[in-house]
Amino acid sequence: MTTPLAGCPRGRRLGAPGSAALPLLPLLYLAWADGDLEPEELAVLRDRVGRATWLPGADRAWVRCWLDPDDPPTAEDLLALRRTVRQLAEPAPDEARASLSALGLELELRAAGGEESAWTAPGARAALDELWSELGLDVPAALAELDLEPRAAPPPAPAPAWPVTAGALEAFLDGGRAPLRRRVRALLAGPEWRTPDLPRAEYRAWVLDRVRALAREGFGALGFPAPYGPGDLGGFLTVFETLAIGDLSVLVKFGVQFGLWGGSVYRLGTERHHAALLPGIATLDLPGCFAMTELGHGSNVREVETVARWDPARAGFVVHTPGPSARKEWIGN
Repeated sequence: MTTPLAGCPRGRRLGAPGSAALPLLPLLYLAWADGDLEPEELAVLRDRVGRATWLPGADRAWVRCWLDPDDPPTAEDLLALRRTVRQLAEPAPDEARASLSALGLELELRAAGGEESAWTAPGARAALDELWSELGLDVPAALAELDLEPRAAPPPAPAPAWPVTAGALEAFLDGGRAPLRRRVRALLAGPEWRTPDLPRAEYRAWVLDRVRALAREGFGALGFPAPYGPGDLGGFLTVFETLAIGDLSVLVKFGVQFGLWGGSVYRLGTERHHAALLPGIATLDLPGCFAMTELGHGSNVREVETVARWDPARAGFVVHTPGPSARKEWIGN
């Protein structure tokens, strides 16, 4: 740690590894933190530092230069001093944060790499304890001032308020739509819903047949407004979510047919489009696709390059794909 501080004519660098002044850093900060050193405090500090025979002369002189009432540290000096203490103390264990003496010695111990130092001399720790006591500093308040209160232990996990059984967990996860979830799970439990091992074309036909079965159950129309459905978008999403425990191709085709294709007609169309298209979409008599994903940027809707413009002369839309990156390689459904 080599944080430079002003206010010391010897140009010392505070926090240099092995500095015997380190245990006194919290003391120096807190002594000046109230904005001034009382004469009594100054006398105690200068006397104790002068009698600290285990402090090397250069360290003793450096500390004494911080105790000069004619050259008090500036606000910037104190902020740098506090920052140095916090940086050195950050990895310190909690027991070192419960005592100002222990905290000071921990700073020096860490800077010295755990080796013996001046503060291992007989009486050094006792002298530091006595100095804190004579200054009458409130330890918890001092630690709070340095923002170094002992870290609070995490509270114990509360005991569950309900018995953790399979039934209780299922009820919690199913929430307010438990009957609908149970209905979908019961459907998926049938042998005809187990994913078969078939060639691609036959498997796709099986998936389409399963989605038609979901439409016959009324699940496809759940999110559509009356008179085309109950307008229960939450119910539709519940079915979609629960289908994930079964065949995922069925899940995707269900979502594209009734959510993307049907949802686009519902949200972007007018009543004329609703009447003409939604009944067939809900029953899967009118299958549709959703051409959002483009070769150059996946399903990033903001980057879709294809543009559809209305041509009054033709009474229709002209769809323009400007380049290869806009090709629709993976049209949903």
